[in-house]
Amino acid sequence: MKRMLPIEFRRLFRSYSFYMAIAIGLLFPISYLIQYIIPYAVANASGSYIESGVIPHSVFEYPLGRGSFHESILANIAPLLVAIPYGYSYYRDKKTGYIKNLFTRSEKKNYLVSKYIVTFFSGGVVLALPWLVSFIGNLMFLPYIKPIAGSHLFPMGGTVMWSELFYSFPSLYILVFCTRCFIIGGLLACMCLSATYIVNGIFLVELFPFIFVTVFNMLVPVVDTKGGLLNSTQNILDIEISGGGMTYLAVFLTMAVFALVSVIYVVCSAREDSL
Repeated sequence: MKRMLPIEFRRLFRSYSFYMAIAIGLLFPISYLIQYIIPYAVANASGSYIESGVIPHSVFEYPLGRGSFHESILANIAPLLVAIPYGYSYYRDKKTGYIKNLFTRSEKKNYLVSKYIVTFFSGGVVLALPWLVSFIGNLMFLPYIKPIAGSHLFPMGGTVMWSELFYSFPSLYILVFCTRCFIIGGLLACMCLSATYIVNGIFLVELFPFIFVTVFNMLVPVVDTKGGLLNSTQNILDIEISGGGMTYLAVFLTMAVFALVSVIYVVCSAREDSL
Protein backbone atom coordinates (compact mmCIF):
# COMPACT_ATOMS: atom_id res chain seq x y z
CA MET A 1 0.00 0.00 0.00
CA LYS A 2 2.80 2.40 0.91
CA ARG A 3 4.46 1.75 -2.44
CA MET A 4 1.38 1.52 -4.65
CA LEU A 5 -0.43 4.66 -3.47
CA PRO A 6 2.43 7.04 -4.39
CA ILE A 7 2.67 5.35 -7.80
CA GLU A 8 -1.02 5.96 -8.48
CA PHE A 9 -0.84 9.56 -7.31
CA ARG A 10 2.22 10.10 -9.49
CA ARG A 11 0.33 8.78 -12.50
CA LEU A 12 -2.58 11.10 -11.74
CA PHE A 13 -0.42 14.21 -11.34
CA ARG A 14 1.41 13.42 -14.58
CA SER A 15 -1.85 13.05 -16.47
CA TYR A 16 -2.80 15.92 -18.78
CA SER A 17 -6.46 14.95 -18.40
CA PHE A 18 -6.36 15.83 -14.68
CA TYR A 19 -5.29 19.40 -15.39
CA MET A 20 -7.63 19.67 -18.35
CA ALA A 21 -10.60 18.77 -16.14
CA ILE A 22 -9.49 21.30 -13.53
CA ALA A 23 -9.13 23.98 -16.22
CA ILE A 24 -12.63 23.29 -17.55
CA GLY A 25 -14.08 23.46 -14.05
CA LEU A 26 -12.31 26.74 -13.29
CA LEU A 27 -13.81 28.38 -16.36
CA PHE A 28 -17.07 28.71 -14.41
CA PRO A 29 -15.85 30.61 -11.31
CA ILE A 30 -13.51 32.76 -13.40
CA SER A 31 -16.22 33.75 -15.88
CA TYR A 32 -18.66 34.31 -12.97
CA LEU A 33 -16.07 36.51 -11.29
CA ILE A 34 -15.63 38.63 -14.40
CA GLN A 35 -19.33 38.83 -15.26
CA TYR A 36 -20.76 39.46 -11.78
CA ILE A 37 -18.32 39.86 -8.90
CA ILE A 38 -16.02 42.51 -10.36
CA PRO A 39 -18.97 44.74 -11.42
CA TYR A 40 -20.39 44.37 -7.89
CA ALA A 41 -17.01 45.40 -6.47
CA VAL A 42 -16.99 48.45 -8.73
CA ALA A 43 -20.50 49.34 -7.53
CA ASN A 44 -19.32 49.04 -3.92
CA ALA A 45 -16.38 51.31 -4.64
CA SER A 46 -18.68 54.06 -5.87
CA GLY A 47 -19.85 54.58 -2.29
CA SER A 48 -23.51 54.89 -3.24
CA TYR A 49 -24.54 51.96 -1.05
CA ILE A 50 -22.97 53.41 2.08
CA GLU A 51 -24.42 56.85 1.40
CA SER A 52 -27.92 55.43 1.03
CA GLY A 53 -27.57 53.18 4.08
CA VAL A 54 -27.81 49.96 2.03
CA ILE A 55 -25.64 46.94 2.79
CA PRO A 56 -22.97 46.70 0.07
CA HIS A 57 -22.45 43.54 -1.97
CA SER A 58 -20.58 41.02 0.18
CA VAL A 59 -18.68 37.76 -0.04
CA PHE A 60 -21.57 35.52 0.97
CA GLU A 61 -24.25 37.31 -1.01
CA TYR A 62 -23.15 35.95 -4.37
CA PRO A 63 -21.78 32.40 -4.24
CA LEU A 64 -21.00 30.71 -7.54
CA GLY A 65 -24.14 30.39 -9.63
CA ARG A 66 -26.50 32.77 -7.89
CA GLY A 67 -28.49 34.57 -10.55
CA SER A 68 -26.60 32.92 -13.41
CA PHE A 69 -26.29 29.78 -15.48
CA HIS A 70 -22.79 28.93 -14.24
CA GLU A 71 -23.78 26.68 -11.35
CA SER A 72 -26.50 24.93 -13.33
CA ILE A 73 -24.16 23.99 -16.18
CA LEU A 74 -21.42 22.89 -13.78
CA ALA A 75 -23.84 20.68 -11.83
CA ASN A 76 -25.11 19.08 -15.05
CA ILE A 77 -21.69 18.31 -16.51
CA ALA A 78 -20.22 17.24 -13.15
CA PRO A 79 -20.57 13.48 -13.87
CA LEU A 80 -18.65 13.98 -17.12
CA LEU A 81 -16.05 16.30 -15.65
CA VAL A 82 -15.07 14.07 -12.71
CA ALA A 83 -14.55 11.08 -15.01
CA ILE A 84 -11.98 12.85 -17.18
CA PRO A 85 -8.93 12.86 -14.85
CA TYR A 86 -8.63 9.18 -13.87
CA GLY A 87 -11.88 7.39 -14.61
CA TYR A 88 -10.33 5.59 -17.57
CA SER A 89 -7.26 4.40 -15.65
CA TYR A 90 -8.49 1.05 -14.31
CA TYR A 91 -10.06 0.05 -17.62
CA ARG A 92 -6.89 0.94 -19.51
CA ASP A 93 -4.66 -0.87 -17.01
CA LYS A 94 -6.67 -4.05 -17.51
CA LYS A 95 -6.84 -3.82 -21.30
CA THR A 96 -3.16 -3.01 -21.83
CA GLY A 97 -1.86 -5.53 -19.32
CA TYR A 98 -0.08 -2.79 -17.39
CA ILE A 99 -1.76 -4.04 -14.26
CA LYS A 100 0.37 -7.21 -14.34
CA ASN A 101 3.53 -5.13 -14.16
CA LEU A 102 2.20 -3.38 -11.08
CA PHE A 103 1.63 -6.72 -9.35
CA THR A 104 5.37 -7.32 -9.40
CA ARG A 105 5.69 -4.38 -7.00
CA SER A 106 2.67 -4.88 -4.77
CA GLU A 107 -0.22 -7.16 -3.90
CA LYS A 108 -3.51 -7.08 -5.78
CA LYS A 109 -5.41 -5.67 -2.77
CA ASN A 110 -2.99 -2.77 -2.45
CA TYR A 111 -3.44 -1.87 -6.10
CA LEU A 112 -7.25 -2.00 -5.94
CA VAL A 113 -7.46 0.12 -2.79
CA SER A 114 -4.94 2.63 -4.12
CA LYS A 115 -6.82 2.88 -7.41
CA TYR A 116 -10.05 3.66 -5.57
CA ILE A 117 -8.44 6.28 -3.32
CA VAL A 118 -6.74 8.13 -6.18
CA THR A 119 -9.81 7.97 -8.42
CA PHE A 120 -11.95 9.31 -5.57
CA PHE A 121 -9.44 12.08 -4.91
CA SER A 122 -9.30 13.13 -8.56
CA GLY A 123 -13.08 13.44 -8.87
CA GLY A 124 -13.39 15.23 -5.55
CA VAL A 125 -10.78 17.84 -6.39
CA VAL A 126 -12.21 18.54 -9.84
CA LEU A 127 -15.73 19.12 -8.49
CA ALA A 128 -14.96 20.97 -5.24
CA LEU A 129 -12.27 23.29 -6.60
CA PRO A 130 -14.57 25.57 -8.67
CA TRP A 131 -16.67 26.48 -5.63
CA LEU A 132 -13.60 26.99 -3.46
CA VAL A 133 -11.95 29.21 -6.08
CA SER A 134 -15.19 31.17 -6.45
CA PHE A 135 -15.24 31.85 -2.71
CA ILE A 136 -11.60 32.94 -2.74
CA GLY A 137 -12.35 35.21 -5.71
CA ASN A 138 -15.22 36.77 -3.75
CA LEU A 139 -12.86 37.41 -0.84
CA MET A 140 -10.51 39.28 -3.17
CA PHE A 141 -13.12 41.76 -4.39
CA LEU A 142 -16.02 41.93 -1.92
CA PRO A 143 -16.16 42.83 1.79
CA TYR A 144 -16.49 40.09 4.39
CA ILE A 145 -19.90 40.87 5.88
CA LYS A 146 -21.55 38.24 8.04
CA PRO A 147 -24.91 37.17 6.53
CA ILE A 148 -27.99 38.69 8.12
CA ALA A 149 -31.00 36.38 8.42
CA GLY A 150 -34.24 37.87 7.17
CA SER A 151 -32.51 40.46 4.98
CA HIS A 152 -33.39 38.54 1.80
CA LEU A 153 -29.94 39.39 0.46
CA PHE A 154 -28.35 36.01 1.00
CA PRO A 155 -28.94 32.65 -0.71
CA MET A 156 -30.19 30.77 2.36
CA GLY A 157 -33.64 30.97 3.90
CA GLY A 158 -33.63 31.16 7.66
CA THR A 159 -35.33 27.79 8.20
CA VAL A 160 -33.74 25.53 5.57
CA MET A 161 -31.13 22.85 6.16
CA TRP A 162 -27.72 24.18 7.25
CA SER A 163 -29.13 27.72 7.52
CA GLU A 164 -28.09 28.03 11.17
CA LEU A 165 -24.52 27.14 10.23
CA PHE A 166 -24.57 29.57 7.30
CA TYR A 167 -25.71 32.54 9.38
CA SER A 168 -23.57 31.69 12.42
CA PHE A 169 -20.35 30.49 10.79
CA PRO A 170 -20.59 31.29 7.05
CA SER A 171 -16.99 30.39 6.22
CA LEU A 172 -17.45 27.01 7.87
CA TYR A 173 -20.62 26.51 5.84
CA ILE A 174 -18.66 27.12 2.62
CA LEU A 175 -16.10 24.56 3.77
CA VAL A 176 -18.86 22.02 4.54
CA PHE A 177 -20.45 22.64 1.14
CA CYS A 178 -17.09 22.17 -0.64
CA THR A 179 -16.57 18.95 1.33
CA ARG A 180 -19.98 17.74 0.18
CA CYS A 181 -19.01 18.51 -3.41
CA PHE A 182 -15.71 16.67 -2.89
CA ILE A 183 -17.50 13.54 -1.67
CA ILE A 184 -20.05 13.64 -4.50
CA GLY A 185 -17.29 14.15 -7.06
CA GLY A 186 -15.28 11.27 -5.64
CA LEU A 187 -18.24 8.88 -5.62
CA LEU A 188 -19.18 9.79 -9.20
CA ALA A 189 -15.61 9.29 -10.42
CA CYS A 190 -15.42 5.86 -8.76
CA MET A 191 -18.45 4.74 -10.77
CA CYS A 192 -16.00 4.42 -13.66
CA LEU A 193 -14.26 1.61 -11.78
CA SER A 194 -17.49 -0.37 -11.65
CA ALA A 195 -18.27 0.56 -15.26
CA THR A 196 -15.21 -1.45 -16.30
CA TYR A 197 -17.25 -4.59 -15.54
CA ILE A 198 -20.48 -3.29 -17.08
CA VAL A 199 -19.59 -1.68 -20.42
CA ASN A 200 -16.91 -2.19 -23.03
CA GLY A 201 -14.89 0.73 -24.35
CA ILE A 202 -13.06 3.55 -22.63
CA PHE A 203 -15.54 6.14 -23.90
CA LEU A 204 -18.49 4.29 -22.35
CA VAL A 205 -16.57 3.84 -19.11
CA GLU A 206 -16.10 7.60 -18.76
CA LEU A 207 -19.66 8.28 -19.87
CA PHE A 208 -21.14 5.84 -17.34
CA PRO A 209 -21.43 8.29 -14.38
CA PHE A 210 -23.28 10.78 -16.58
CA ILE A 211 -25.72 8.10 -17.81
CA PHE A 212 -26.28 6.80 -14.28
CA VAL A 213 -26.89 10.26 -12.82
CA THR A 214 -29.23 11.22 -15.66
CA VAL A 215 -31.37 8.15 -15.04
CA PHE A 216 -31.14 8.65 -11.27
CA ASN A 217 -32.32 12.27 -11.49
CA MET A 218 -35.25 11.20 -13.65
CA LEU A 219 -36.27 8.51 -11.16
CA VAL A 220 -35.98 10.63 -8.00
CA PRO A 221 -39.41 12.32 -8.33
CA VAL A 222 -40.95 8.97 -9.32
CA VAL A 223 -39.49 6.92 -6.47
CA ASP A 224 -39.56 9.63 -3.80
CA THR A 225 -43.04 11.04 -4.40
CA LYS A 226 -43.33 12.71 -0.99
CA GLY A 227 -39.81 14.12 -1.00
CA GLY A 228 -37.20 14.04 1.74
CA LEU A 229 -35.59 10.68 0.91
CA LEU A 230 -33.55 11.38 -2.22
CA ASN A 231 -32.25 14.43 -4.03
CA SER A 232 -31.07 15.10 -7.56
CA THR A 233 -27.44 16.04 -8.05
CA GLN A 234 -28.54 19.49 -9.21
CA ASN A 235 -30.07 20.18 -5.79
CA ILE A 236 -27.18 18.75 -3.80
CA LEU A 237 -24.66 20.79 -5.78
CA ASP A 238 -26.69 24.01 -5.65
CA ILE A 239 -25.29 26.25 -2.94
CA GLU A 240 -28.19 28.69 -3.27
CA ILE A 241 -31.06 26.31 -2.54
CA SER A 242 -29.19 24.03 -0.12
CA GLY A 243 -31.85 22.79 2.21
CA GLY A 244 -34.75 23.94 0.07
CA GLY A 245 -36.79 20.74 0.03
CA MET A 246 -33.73 18.82 1.17
CA THR A 247 -33.11 16.88 4.35
CA TYR A 248 -30.00 15.44 5.92
CA LEU A 249 -31.46 11.99 5.28
CA ALA A 250 -31.94 12.73 1.58
CA VAL A 251 -28.34 13.90 1.18
CA PHE A 252 -27.05 10.84 3.03
CA LEU A 253 -29.20 8.35 1.09
CA THR A 254 -28.28 9.92 -2.24
CA MET A 255 -24.60 9.59 -1.42
CA ALA A 256 -25.23 6.03 -0.24
CA VAL A 257 -26.80 5.14 -3.60
CA PHE A 258 -23.77 6.51 -5.42
CA ALA A 259 -21.45 4.62 -3.07
CA LEU A 260 -23.33 1.36 -3.65
CA VAL A 261 -22.37 1.49 -7.33
CA SER A 262 -18.77 1.01 -6.20
CA VAL A 263 -19.74 -2.33 -4.69
CA ILE A 264 -19.65 -3.74 -8.23
CA TYR A 265 -15.97 -2.81 -8.44
CA VAL A 266 -15.21 -4.24 -5.01
CA VAL A 267 -17.02 -7.55 -5.60
CA CYS A 268 -15.96 -8.17 -9.20
CA SER A 269 -12.32 -7.23 -8.70
CA ALA A 270 -12.08 -9.40 -5.58
CA ARG A 271 -13.53 -12.43 -7.40
CA GLU A 272 -11.14 -12.21 -10.32
CA ASP A 273 -8.30 -14.68 -10.05
CA SER A 274 -6.30 -12.68 -12.57
CA LEU A 275 -6.83 -9.11 -13.61
